[in-house]
Amino acid sequence: MASTYLYDPLVSTAILDELAAGDQTAATPSKSVKELPRLSKKYRIVEELVENALNHSRHSFKISRIELVVAPTYRSKEFKRRLHEWPTADPRFLFHGTKESNHPSIFDQGFSNDGEHSDGYIGKGVYLSPTPEYSAARTKETPGGTRLNYAEPVSVGTPFKLLGCLVTVGRCKTFVEKSYDTESDISDGYDAHTAWVDEHGRPTGTDDEKFAKVYAIKNTISVYPRFVLNLARVNKETVWLDPNVSNEENSDICNSLKAITGFYFYATSNPSKALDVLKRKKHGTSYRVVTAGRGGEEFIRNLLEVGVASPVMVFCASVRYHKTWAAKFSSVQVTNSDCHMMAFASWSTSVES
Repeated sequence: MASTYLYDPLVSTAILDELAAGDQTAATPSKSVKELPRLSKKYRIVEELVENALNHSRHSFKISRIELVVAPTYRSKEFKRRLHEWPTADPRFLFHGTKESNHPSIFDQGFSNDGEHSDGYIGKGVYLSPTPEYSAARTKETPGGTRLNYAEPVSVGTPFKLLGCLVTVGRCKTFVEKSYDTESDISDGYDAHTAWVDEHGRPTGTDDEKFAKVYAIKNTISVYPRFVLNLARVNKETVWLDPNVSNEENSDICNSLKAITGFYFYATSNPSKALDVLKRKKHGTSYRVVTAGRGGEEFIRNLLEVGVASPVMVFCASVRYHKTWAAKFSSVQVTNSDCHMMAFASWSTSVES
């Protein structure tokens, strides 16, 4: 079951280049962050990276806002030089969780590589993860000695902020068991330590125990805190599958649904991606599904084959035609109304039996 959620992707140099470019100042800015417009290129790139991570999470989280960190120019130049000149850059987009009161000093001065240590940690460094739950647990005001609850980091409805960081990992040493010398520096000849950790943050090599991948990065220049991700835990998700989901009309509907609070909304034109998201069955999450008429019957059958029996709405032009096959299934509605579809997708209406 753990392998369903495990996630640790590389990101192309070109994407990190795009995200690092622009919006810097010669000195420390008077305002460290600014909100990214939803229709901007940077927003769309970051949203896709974050959604990919959220789709592998054990819980549901909603993106409410993405903010850009306006950093001094030299920091961007140092990071990009390392990205392009370092043969073992190993580029990634990773999350960092910390108390919000720490954000200003990170934006102005960068990270400290002292790390925050507890049982199972893997040496001094900047701690990051591709798993939102792991980083979310570190956003709390946690008294010293209190074990962090990585498996249940925040309750439903709770907003929190993660830093979205551009990272060059470099040469990395992997741990598969607890290192008791938690205050040690990163090993000679390496730029980072990494481990799969269990729900208690302890390194493990056992697949069934793996909860999140964690990195400890030695050189702070290798970590560029570029975005503030405003998230909240939710317990509802809507998945929309449509081959034309990116056309102008459907894009407007998507943007409207993403702006509504209380549920996570994911749209794709790829049936395999939609199926993968739905069959993960995140903990404590209820689902609704919207599908286009074309390919809808096959998609619903595929859902039932993997044990997904969520309410479905077929959003199509030819209502009479698609009702003929939809009648074979329970909890399937058919509509051509934007209003009906949005009410269903946003959980504003109850499901017809």
